[in-house]
Amino acid sequence: MPKAMKLSEEEKYVIQKLNSYFKPGNMSFEERVFNALLITRYDLEAHHFSNDKQRRTLIKYQNVLDGLLKKMNSSV
Repeated sequence: MPKAMKLSEEEKYVIQKLNSYFKPGNMSFEERVFNALLITRYDLEAHHFSNDKQRRTLIKYQNVLDGLLKKMNSSV
């Protein structure tokens, strides 16, 4: 993860979740964010949620991941 990025508490939380889900040694941080975003988008498109609260959580998660990718790309 680029050290110059300023992160919100929500972004820090999502990063902790990414680090526990994906083993950090297997792929770069950017790859972890990208793969999590793919999984999230797939779950939304395939309606892999059981209620509106889960759908909103996925949308929020997707937005945080999008923001992280934008921050990474702008800091390069």
